[in-house]
Amino acid sequence: MRSAVCTPGEVRTTDPNDICHGGSTKQFRPPSSFTDALKRQQLIAYGYADTNPADYEEDHLISLEIGGSGADSKNLWPEPHAGKDNSFDKDKVKNWLHRQICSGAMTPAEAQRGISTDWRQFLPQLNGVAARRKKSNDD
Repeated sequence: MRSAVCTPGEVRTTDPNDICHGGSTKQFRPPSSFTDALKRQQLIAYGYADTNPADYEEDHLISLEIGGSGADSKNLWPEPHAGKDNSFDKDKVKNWLHRQICSGAMTPAEAQRGISTDWRQFLPQLNGVAARRKKSNDD
């Protein structure tokens, strides 16, 4: 799980117009040479037992789709592909949050705060993702 100390998050914009009509997120995405090297460093810093970089996505804590910073290491972390609440589930959440911002149902600040606090809180609101999530004693 992400460490708030290692990856506190970093915002690029809170302007809904930039988020919804600013073009592709590719313009903010850092090169893989940067993220691959950072992922290897962070796997050690996070203390992951599995240190195979292929098992992780170097992900933006505050997603580019909702105004997160692209190349700031404070907004990047190695997110597991496998297991409960994995990188593929978070992809669905960030796309849903983007739609919430663009429809006016949520402000960028609300989405950014929510995803950086605990993105899993949005899973029950998504079709297909919520069905796989089991309630734990920590919920």
